[in-house]
Amino acid sequence: AYTRSWSINTFDGAKIARFDMEGYAKPHVRAQTYLAGMLLGMILQEKKKTDNQNNGHQNSNNNYGHQHPSTAATTLRSRLMMTTALSLLGTITFIPVTGAYARRACKYSELPESSDCGSLWSYMQTFWYAGMSRAVWSVGISLICYLCLEGNGGIINRLLSLKLWTP
Repeated sequence: AYTRSWSINTFDGAKIARFDMEGYAKPHVRAQTYLAGMLLGMILQEKKKTDNQNNGHQNSNNNYGHQHPSTAATTLRSRLMMTTALSLLGTITFIPVTGAYARRACKYSELPESSDCGSLWSYMQTFWYAGMSRAVWSVGISLICYLCLEGNGGIINRLLSLKLWTP
């Protein structure tokens, strides 16, 4: 982000335009999300195998999303995981907004350094957000998916299971 003069903050005009053209569409920039999804799939598959072996039903199919936790510790753990996931997603969603409202948004031809526009983010803030936002977002989404598929999603699972989402 620093050497290329990129910004992922939408208020930064030419810097966000440069990032969109040079970085956003690259596969290695988006790989974090795909890898998180593949890791979640592997975890669920291994859990299914372990559950089948422990129950003695080698060929049974787990009905993910309809299992119910049986202990208070499981419920507390799932609530803690859901709170963590929603906190991560909320933080990652609102960081760019709070960092951007200090000045007006730049046009795509303007640079924040030469105009009275753009965010007031330092290069270090931009670097950390650009490097970590997708990974943290992916972990949060994966936690929510895991909890919902294990039957511990609560109101989020009920909301995502509504019939209005089916075509």
